[in-house]
Amino acid sequence: MKIINNKSVLKKLMIMILAIFIMILMILIFLGQDDNTGMKLTDSNRASISIPENTEKSLKNEANKDVFINSSILKSLVNNSWNKINANLLNEENEDYILNCTDVYVNSIIFNKNYKDSVVSDIKVGTNQKKIIEILGTPNYEDKEIGMIGYKTEKIVVFFYSDEIAIYSNKSFYNAEFEKMLFEYFEGSYEGNRTNFVVEIRRNYPDFSVEMSESSVILSSISRQIKIRLNEDKSIGIYIYKGYNYGDLMKEHLDESNIIVQNEDYIEEAEKERKEVLNQNEE
Repeated sequence: MKIINNKSVLKKLMIMILAIFIMILMILIFLGQDDNTGMKLTDSNRASISIPENTEKSLKNEANKDVFINSSILKSLVNNSWNKINANLLNEENEDYILNCTDVYVNSIIFNKNYKDSVVSDIKVGTNQKKIIEILGTPNYEDKEIGMIGYKTEKIVVFFYSDEIAIYSNKSFYNAEFEKMLFEYFEGSYEGNRTNFVVEIRRNYPDFSVEMSESSVILSSISRQIKIRLNEDKSIGIYIYKGYNYGDLMKEHLDESNIIVQNEDYIEEAEKERKEVLNQNEE
């Protein structure tokens, strides 16, 4: 197990500043040609969407799983808001774990069989799934085809395999401030300036990744269970996944904006995609 010691606070700050500068520069280069792609809400783009029944109840049930964190690496990530620099985890690929990152933000950590310590609730990589169910109860997620069971807690989502333990951050319960910024943009506070909005979202919420194409910018956060599409033709889309925790603002705007409620859980979807790619590479 390798953990990088903090040799210099100055070095950490320089690395973080450089990463943020590069990210902002890339966004500015891409969006500089046509910034005015924001879209104020109008009758023509309204979509009447209702919150799925029992959403809040199911989220509370999922968050009741009692999972104790054993791993010092995982504790460091959780205590440092999944920032790899603050957690002193600068190497993304190690002998016993891999970090999947968006810049300095860690989307997930994957422990493999080389990690010999307990990860959560005295469970190690390779612990029999029957034993895991005895300890943690009925799984929130299960896919027999890929040999996976998973649990959602207030702070993390854990997926167990015979040879891996994959853990994601769970920020679906902390969306009030994010929703305030989101709807300020769509109501015109940013004067339709897509660049300013994207930069500010990334600065305040580093769990969001940015995917850019010729016609659109997609902001997405796996842990928040949301995806935002800003198209060049000024159309917009807010995609809410199954695990999203609706704040008051989102509820108020459901009848006023292009909000599409997905049936999938974004974290589960991302994990299955990761495992599928891994299995294909091993073939």
